[in-house]
Amino acid sequence: MFTVIFGRPGCPYCVRAKELAEKLTNERDDFNYRYVDIHAEGISKADLEKNRWQTG
Repeated sequence: MFTVIFGRPGCPYCVRAKELAEKLTNERDDFNYRYVDIHAEGISKADLEKNRWQTG
């Protein structure tokens, strides 16, 4: 399984999600993730809402 976590600095939920993903990556061979810092990438909340149902 591969998942993408969209987060931002100072978000406690984002920190917890990233920590859990790191733990799962270390414990399982079938899990990996990518963390995307929305501020560093210039992604707005509107961008996330616009694309929330798209998978790919």
